[in-house]
Amino acid sequence: TYLKAMTEFYVGSNAVLKYFETHNRKTWNYEHFLNELREIIIDSPPEDWSGLDGTWYNRYIYYAKDNDNERRQMKPFFQDIILEREKRNAAKNYVIEGVKVLNEARFSSSDIVISTTNKWHSQIEKVNNEPPRSPEHQIYQPEQNQRRAEKKVSDHELASNLSDDYNKDYTDPYPLTEKHRQMIEQTFNGMKKDRMWRLSTGKYVEEELFELGKKLRFEHAVHSFILDVDDEIIRQHFNEAELDEIDCAPGPQVYELSEEIAGFLNKFADKTSLAEIRKFIKEMMFDDKYDHEKDHDKDYIIYALYSFVREIQSGSLKDANIEAWFNCHVWNVIFDKAFGDINAISIVRGECTSLASASRKNGARKVGKSWVNENGSKFLKEAGLKLPKTLKDKLVKLMEKAGWDEESRAKIQTVGIIHAGLMIMTVFLDNPKGYICRVQRGELMEVPDNAENFPYILTILASVLNIKAVIQEIIKTVRAKKQTVESYKMAGFRKRPLDKNEDRVYPCLSTPKKAKMCAEAYTEK
Repeated sequence: TYLKAMTEFYVGSNAVLKYFETHNRKTWNYEHFLNELREIIIDSPPEDWSGLDGTWYNRYIYYAKDNDNERRQMKPFFQDIILEREKRNAAKNYVIEGVKVLNEARFSSSDIVISTTNKWHSQIEKVNNEPPRSPEHQIYQPEQNQRRAEKKVSDHELASNLSDDYNKDYTDPYPLTEKHRQMIEQTFNGMKKDRMWRLSTGKYVEEELFELGKKLRFEHAVHSFILDVDDEIIRQHFNEAELDEIDCAPGPQVYELSEEIAGFLNKFADKTSLAEIRKFIKEMMFDDKYDHEKDHDKDYIIYALYSFVREIQSGSLKDANIEAWFNCHVWNVIFDKAFGDINAISIVRGECTSLASASRKNGARKVGKSWVNENGSKFLKEAGLKLPKTLKDKLVKLMEKAGWDEESRAKIQTVGIIHAGLMIMTVFLDNPKGYICRVQRGELMEVPDNAENFPYILTILASVLNIKAVIQEIIKTVRAKKQTVESYKMAGFRKRPLDKNEDRVYPCLSTPKKAKMCAEAYTEK
């Protein structure tokens, strides 16, 4: 289907598949493969030539199998790739410097603006006059002596963020410091092996993620012991049998829509004429016999469908709208109105929507200004790191409220939603075994912007109502915290003695500081 065709496991996976589908097997070779995909490689991680070589060779050999037995390292090719990245980033930084000057002009006198501009110009000239340095020199310096020379942003990110504060909300990886690595090791050392998740192959998942994380330069979900079987790094580390075992491990109960609600949605499934939909909605509307407790979800469906009929007829869904517009016209209708009958939930928008993650200013609902594809760096960052960490923070808080009771822990999961433009994806997180939190993603869905695709909105509404059922069950579980004789004895004292609850799920790694965007090249201290 169209939606599935948009899904890639990594940046360029569709292009890789297309290469093998369109080229004769006799012409396959690693060098030809790289040259055909050069533009995609320029915009994809990792950053060092050997990492690029290993990554792209693995992608090539996955389809070519043993077709290229005479493989040779493509060091010159990948060094050229890295240099090309630097050239493109340098050009983007000239644009960013121009924005800095304009920003300075808003608040400062002409003398200050001229002085500041001359300072930036001299710094850029200094960079331009320096002899080029080899990629190895930039990549393999000891961490304490290296700083990042440039911010790597896509053309789309540049365009969408220049209108904002240029040094905020970029989504590059966060390099790990020695302090953070010590924190990760301290967390791992606090885990008891008999409590870890042991796979049928004999591997302990916690040990595998710890060792994998030690090899990574930038922050990744594995550093917080979060495992996502759709993540490329995870898929390369575990074999298929292990991935299946992880993905299929029992988790909290999945709640399905009631037959009544599913049947109600299905009544609209064959409607593709807006006039017909309007007429049918009018027939289904409630009168003075509306029962808020009983009829809320049906009323929500009617309200949402009517709202989208109006939006489609206006044609505004096809316009290039900003984030705030989508929040008001699309996501307010789809999300906010669905929870109108749950008093325990308050829908808010803006910064710090999650108290559990306020220090990172990360809400569990994340949005991009517009949609490029599922491999846009903002989308990948939200889905791969920021949202999973927020969901784990929430999970830990909920388990604390449940007193770390084993029975309650098995029922608790957290759910988040990523939306960008008209695209939406659900993300679930649970604690199936040991100290591991598992991420499972829903299918990528798109809000329709025309009458022909109107039935697609029904699937999205169904997914939101399923999420609502999950949240309602979580509320019941947490509120049903069991009181024990021990809990009465400890009433009024320390919330949780230090030697208790050693089997708890550990909090996430604190996010390393984001490197500032800068035009000048950094030198060793």
